[in-house]
Amino acid sequence: MINIIYTEKCVGCRSCEIACSYHHQKIFSRKKSSIEVGRLEGEGKFWVVVHRKAENGRIACVGCKFCLKYCPGVARDELEAILDGRKTS
Repeated sequence: MINIIYTEKCVGCRSCEIACSYHHQKIFSRKKSSIEVGRLEGEGKFWVVVHRKAENGRIACVGCKFCLKYCPGVARDELEAILDGRKTS
């Protein structure tokens, strides 16, 4: 089951997705990342999914938090809470 987390601070830059895929697979691909960012159309808000197991071409999140280096400062603390499981909805 995928846990979609609605975010308050994410601006949808998707830098975390790209950083994750490059760090683990040496390829810039949002579809290979363990982090998935999506947009709520018409609302200007975003959601985040952290894939905890490998499936559909995505890698499993191993908790390395490399993605935090590339997240803009405004959303970094929220992304870290999502990765740690402290923010679940």
